[in-house]
Amino acid sequence: MKLPILVSSLLIAGSASAQLPGLGLISSSGARIGFFFPSNDQGKALGKQWTVIGFDTRLGPKIGPVELEASVDYYERNGGRNVATLLNGRFRIGKSLSLSAGTGVGFERVPGVTSRTSSNSQISARYEFSTTGVGGLFFEARYYASRAKQLQGVGFLVGIRF
Repeated sequence: MKLPILVSSLLIAGSASAQLPGLGLISSSGARIGFFFPSNDQGKALGKQWTVIGFDTRLGPKIGPVELEASVDYYERNGGRNVATLLNGRFRIGKSLSLSAGTGVGFERVPGVTSRTSSNSQISARYEFSTTGVGGLFFEARYYASRAKQLQGVGFLVGIRF
């Protein structure tokens, strides 16, 4: 299961480093870490608080008011885990606040169930403490939806743009 994490991380890192000068294909990337709280009793049985890490890369120029981004989030506890690889649309509300929604593929593992790939989605709200350049810190609240009910819940994360 570590292979999907490695592949997803390399894809995002590689795409960030492959930006062509002057084309603005990728505007910035970010990393985040925090806690995931399952909303389902079966998920809570695996642990009431899970660790989550994530990475995202903004893609291309804005399409109207929407910024596109690719993201990978990994959360795990006591044999349950998910690697959510998503394409998101981010809508800015002022300089510091933004809302995001996305859909994609999750590489899931739930105890007693074979590992599988299924559709995943997320909605989130982010507050950026610094909106200028590299090194901007942010806080994000994110709801993760998955085919496996044990892997659905809310995440609270802090991160940095680079």
